[in-house]
Amino acid sequence: YQGDLWYTGTGDNGGVHYNSGVQNFWFYLLCKGGSGVNDHDSAYAVSSIGMDAAVDITYRNLTEYLGIMPDYLDSRLGSMLATAD
Repeated sequence: YQGDLWYTGTGDNGGVHYNSGVQNFWFYLLCKGGSGVNDHDSAYAVSSIGMDAAVDITYRNLTEYLGIMPDYLDSRLGSMLATAD
């Protein structure tokens, strides 16, 4: 992501909590849907799949695909695999 508000300092263990808002917003979009333009001027439109399906994808990703120290790329790949399951 690394948008306008991305934290790259040494505090917060490199921003693990501060930057977690990206994943939170992803989950919100899955549940509720939404559209807009991101910090890189790329438009997005996400249809809602509902809370239950979003939880299923997230839980499967967490328990089956993410390792001990995942990054956003790992989470992206795991989410796609969990969705395909």
